[in-house]
Amino acid sequence: MPMSIEYDETGTFYYFLLSFFAIVLIPITYYLFPGESKKDEDEDQSTQHRCYCPPCQRKHDMLTRKEPRKKQVKFFTRGIIICLWGALIMGVVKVSQFEKDYSEYNPYDVLGVDRGASDVEIKKAYKLLSKKHHPDHAGGDGEKFIAITKAKQALTDPVAKENWDKYGNPDGPSAATYGIALPAWIVDKKNSHWVLACYMLAFIVILPIVVGTWWYRSIQYSADEVLMDTEQLYWYFFHRTPNMPLKRAIMILGASFEFEKSHNKDIMEREYDNVEVPAVMRELPHLNEKNKEKPLCFPYSVKARTLLHAHFTRLSLPATTLQKDLDTVLKKCPYLIKEMINVVGQLIALGKAGRVQIPPRLDSLENLMKLSQMTTQAVWESKSAFLMLPHITQDHLRHFNTKKRNIKTIRQFIEMDEDERRLLLRTLSDEQYQDVINVCHTFPRLTVEVKVKVIDDEDMFLVTSGAIVTVVVDLTRGNFADLLEKGNDASGDSGYTGCEVNEMANGNEEEAEEEEDAKPKSTWQRKVKKGKGAKKPVKKQMPSKKKKEAEEKKKAEEERLAKEAAIEQKKVKKIKDSTENDADSEDSDSETNHVEDIEDNDESDEELNSDTGGGADAESEFAAIKDDDLIQPEKLLEVKSKFSHVVHAPYFPVEKHEWWWCYVVAKKTNELQTPPQLITYLKTREEIQMKFTAPEKVGTYQYMVVVRSDSYVDFDVVKTFKVEVTEAKAFDAGAHWDYSSEEGEKDDSGESVYETEDDDDDDDEEGESDEE
Repeated sequence: MPMSIEYDETGTFYYFLLSFFAIVLIPITYYLFPGESKKDEDEDQSTQHRCYCPPCQRKHDMLTRKEPRKKQVKFFTRGIIICLWGALIMGVVKVSQFEKDYSEYNPYDVLGVDRGASDVEIKKAYKLLSKKHHPDHAGGDGEKFIAITKAKQALTDPVAKENWDKYGNPDGPSAATYGIALPAWIVDKKNSHWVLACYMLAFIVILPIVVGTWWYRSIQYSADEVLMDTEQLYWYFFHRTPNMPLKRAIMILGASFEFEKSHNKDIMEREYDNVEVPAVMRELPHLNEKNKEKPLCFPYSVKARTLLHAHFTRLSLPATTLQKDLDTVLKKCPYLIKEMINVVGQLIALGKAGRVQIPPRLDSLENLMKLSQMTTQAVWESKSAFLMLPHITQDHLRHFNTKKRNIKTIRQFIEMDEDERRLLLRTLSDEQYQDVINVCHTFPRLTVEVKVKVIDDEDMFLVTSGAIVTVVVDLTRGNFADLLEKGNDASGDSGYTGCEVNEMANGNEEEAEEEEDAKPKSTWQRKVKKGKGAKKPVKKQMPSKKKKEAEEKKKAEEERLAKEAAIEQKKVKKIKDSTENDADSEDSDSETNHVEDIEDNDESDEELNSDTGGGADAESEFAAIKDDDLIQPEKLLEVKSKFSHVVHAPYFPVEKHEWWWCYVVAKKTNELQTPPQLITYLKTREEIQMKFTAPEKVGTYQYMVVVRSDSYVDFDVVKTFKVEVTEAKAFDAGAHWDYSSEEGEKDDSGESVYETEDDDDDDDEEGESDEE
């Protein structure tokens, strides 16, 4: 059969074009069609405790002025998507009409007769239609008459009619035609030069430029959008200075190449910077602008350092020049500080591996986290944390530390009675005081719970020397709304149930005792007799009964769980052995052994029930513990969001969400055990896992889980836990299969029999019991 290939002339290309357009339009509509998002709901909730202090008002006005209005953006986006869907529907309707225009020729339909009609019926229909459409008659149609004549000839000729019935064509079988979904004008000789030019422009010019630009940018920046030159700068300085002071860390941050105009187009260099920058420098002490180290002495580095010092001191800068430069610098600081922390963590890990002689100290890491807090809140580390509150100045801080009041933290300030708190801030107006309370509502109230386990081990609560210890940290984020409403509640209900209050009281007992010891003594307590008759001060003995009872309960619980695990494993092994014996042997000896195994299982069940108070409950509890300890792969591969809670940061130019750094530190040696893990998605409750290697020496070790905020000052949480390291179990060679021969012995049924040393011991024990 002959074959011919034709380019699209019947709308095939338009089918392909509409299909591709629909494939692109559907995901665009799903992801870009505006609606009520969770972020908008969070913003609506945050407006309930909004602060109206002057810095917050300026920041709010700046953000609303720079960003387009949400209603206009939603309306514009919806309009574009609706227009695209309208174009798609119109294209589908237009293409559907192509089938009518290019319908198959059928002579029966032209004459209006059924397929298989006789010659008499065909001629009769032809006469009627020819009289009606003959061109000589009034109202005749010449084209219609020609079509009728052609249809009559195709059906009255025997050869043509036979071809039509067999092949659907009066002229006989036609050539097979294959179409290409491309319009015919593409291969037209008249348009060949233009088509070739478009191909060359797309594949020789545009594509190499796009790929080259992407490649050039990818080799310059790291995964966190930090310049590779800046990362090498951090490696050099932190490796050179293991104990990095806070002010030198500010110098290194200001020397980042992101603040140089050749690497960042957003950086502005003005001629009158030589006048404004030195004027600001004269108001800032300890700037160390005479340092000769490169690149710390470069002009861009000195300017960025000056702007950061002015930000921490809260100096007023020219709004149209230096303030804009400061906003540009501050927008980059969170990502740069994050990269600095990662570099220090990697250097500490290399120091443990012996690849770095003098690794950075933990103080260097903590100074960088303090620098992140300072950058967000615009306050020096040595200043009071109360400066994060609106309308609070140094004059108000004098009333916080008096003989009557010893308020050092914001938590103590929030826990005060409403009347006493209002009396303390009596110089503020009611609107200003309400701003302070609204900001206190947004402060985080973090609760940390720590569990120590050894996953993928027989006894998950037994830590042996050199084992991989998994620290499961449960973080619960709340707020201080209950404490702030406590003073206004006449009944004194704080919103907690009795069980929660008892747990909080037991958990904070040690903190309360430390605060009691840290309080200043009264006058009569300070006066002590001196001389021979003076009595030596008697040390106050801490109540240790409760601590001992708690430790004993914890040990008993760990022993109970370990015993359950051992009994469960023995039970599974016994059942497996009994099933194998029942399937392989049919004599009476195997039946007796099976009965004995079942009796042993019954004894183990009774022992387990006596310890746990029920076999079903114990099994469910054990299974729940095992499932809880497994690391779920979907959680590891889950993409974490970077939206948590909006931080009250009036001096930070953009909206900031609170993040947390979490790591484990050895309490005695003050060494970092796990790399700092950044938590960007803590809204209500999250669970993270950190791993480190247990010490080789046997003993009791104390560790601390440190959770530090990257945005708030004086809201860090430290949780201490102990790890008891025991000796590793000796290698049990009897657990491996001991083959009696290379091919294995065969029983009566012809199957190979393999035994272990453990099974031999069990058989010996059964033989002894039979003899007795």
